[in-house]
Amino acid sequence: MNSTKIGKYTIDYNNPKEFHILKSEIFGNNCYDIELDTDRPYIINVGAYIGLSTIYFKNMYPNSKILAFEPNPYAREILEKNIFINDLKDITVLPFAIDSSERKRNLFIDTSENIWQSTASFFRDSWNGKYHNDTSVEVETRKLSTYLKDTTVDLLKLDIEGLETKVLKEARGELKNVKNILVEYHPIEKENLKKLLNLLTSSNFKISFYKDGKEMKNPSKNNLFIIKAHKTL
Repeated sequence: MNSTKIGKYTIDYNNPKEFHILKSEIFGNNCYDIELDTDRPYIINVGAYIGLSTIYFKNMYPNSKILAFEPNPYAREILEKNIFINDLKDITVLPFAIDSSERKRNLFIDTSENIWQSTASFFRDSWNGKYHNDTSVEVETRKLSTYLKDTTVDLLKLDIEGLETKVLKEARGELKNVKNILVEYHPIEKENLKKLLNLLTSSNFKISFYKDGKEMKNPSKNNLFIIKAHKTL
């Protein structure tokens, strides 16, 4: 286990190369930077991994309440430790994967010496086929709509390795309760960017695209990038 400081926060992590890539994206490029209309937002963080995004949101909004999902048991252990050692409050961690139905599924993870676990997903070799996730653990899935009902969600962040459209489609009827969405778009074969954008715009979201912290005008459906969606009505 490795440990370092990001500002006032102490962060534990396993894979140094992976950690520094994520650190650069989140704290260097500010890929999750978003202006909310309250200083006490309710944030749902789907795909929290070891906690960098959760800590980023807490740093931006110290009085936020965060519901964090992380099904990978190895990553979740580090996530919970990072929350504890930084004495972060009002964060609930759930061990479920978000999917379009409730069931048990095999989550494929990297147990090699690389420990490249941010790519853990329902795809055996990760969303892009570049990482050999040769081990699986059985996890329980939950529907996103369950957590959006009868509440106001100031920010919904999704980093779910290629299930973006499928998950948002299931929750479409409850997106009226969400003010802002951050989606990490993964260009897998089954993912359809046009369908995802139509779903968001038809749900009254204004959308913009970001890569390496910079806004893009014409994103390629073949690239990984961030979609920022803001409710207009």
